[in-house]
Amino acid sequence: MDGGITVYRLPRSHWHAALWNFEWATVHPPSLEGRVTSFLHAVQDRQAPHMLLTGSPGIGKTHIGVGVYRAATVVWGTELCTWVNVPAFCEAVKRSYDGNDPDPWLDIEDAKRLVVLDDLFGRELTGHEKDQILSRLLDVTYTNNAGVLATMNQDVQELQARLPPHEVSRLLADATIIPMRASKDRRRG
Repeated sequence: MDGGITVYRLPRSHWHAALWNFEWATVHPPSLEGRVTSFLHAVQDRQAPHMLLTGSPGIGKTHIGVGVYRAATVVWGTELCTWVNVPAFCEAVKRSYDGNDPDPWLDIEDAKRLVVLDDLFGRELTGHEKDQILSRLLDVTYTNNAGVLATMNQDVQELQARLPPHEVSRLLADATIIPMRASKDRRRG
């Protein structure tokens, strides 16, 4: 399970990203690659694990999330697995309220193997986005018993201030939390 070729749901900026081309030696902890592989094996074994990758912007969290999504789609396809950028998903949900845009919830509801939630708090969410959209997003992924990989720049301790206890509990269910570090922002070279 080291990669796939799908670009479905992925932004162009990450079409290159896969697990096989991630520079594991440039980030900490050194155990990261093995822990990501173990996560994928747990998804395969239907254990519904959760993994949170935290750390500064530009250190590879999204690259890993894309790689995990691609590896999973090789095995289970793009119906049972999904990748969403959370701020963009919130915007898509709000655009769908008028009935003219497609319902973005269908992909989430079908994803019963893996959901990658990228950039969980990539911007400050409104009360509606937190209480209605993000709460439902976490509830659907939890009740689907899907594996969840979430990325966020903030420390995991900030979840208590950003989400109600019910949602924190669901996000952290069977969770492996990995604070990532790197010497530089990859995007800046």
